[in-house]
Amino acid sequence: MPKPAKKNHRVFLDSNIFIAAVLSSRGGSFRIIQEARLELVIVYTSFFIMSEGVRILRVKYPAYLLLSSRQKIF
Repeated sequence: MPKPAKKNHRVFLDSNIFIAAVLSSRGGSFRIIQEARLELVIVYTSFFIMSEGVRILRVKYPAYLLLSSRQKIF
């Protein structure tokens, strides 16, 4: 009998997870983003949350905004 297909975890991410992933490549937030890139988890979010993350980076951490685009987090 064949093994059932492995189900990917589904996660809803708020802007704080994206911001934390941009600010540190060692934390759990960064790991979640990496796992999403590898399609190990399915990420749900919204346009509003992504816009909020970019706004917060622009105001509080402008130097990291360029980094986030290079890492393809936002």
